[in-house]
Amino acid sequence: MKQKISPKTADVVALCESIATCGKRSLDGTESMLFKELARIGQVFANDLEQVLSFAREQRLVQFHGDSLVRGKDDHVLIRLARRNREIQHYYQDTGHLLPNNSGVTSG
Repeated sequence: MKQKISPKTADVVALCESIATCGKRSLDGTESMLFKELARIGQVFANDLEQVLSFAREQRLVQFHGDSLVRGKDDHVLIRLARRNREIQHYYQDTGHLLPNNSGVTSG
């Protein structure tokens, strides 16, 4: 039985899905999107986009340069998924939790 899912967790999963479906995939399979593009579609989140990005980074699911992002100022910062979206989505569907990522990925 799945536990109650926090809006923050659901927003991180939606963020990863948005990056994968609306962003670009590099030759090595890394899925990414510019912050300004993400901000355009980021109105679907229950929480503020910057809060969702911060939480996703704490969970080591996204990478970006800088401590935090500000609309207008950081529009050209690239947001990258640290894990494949497919893995994130499958784990979330099976468990109701975010995919653990202990790979030691640095974010900045």
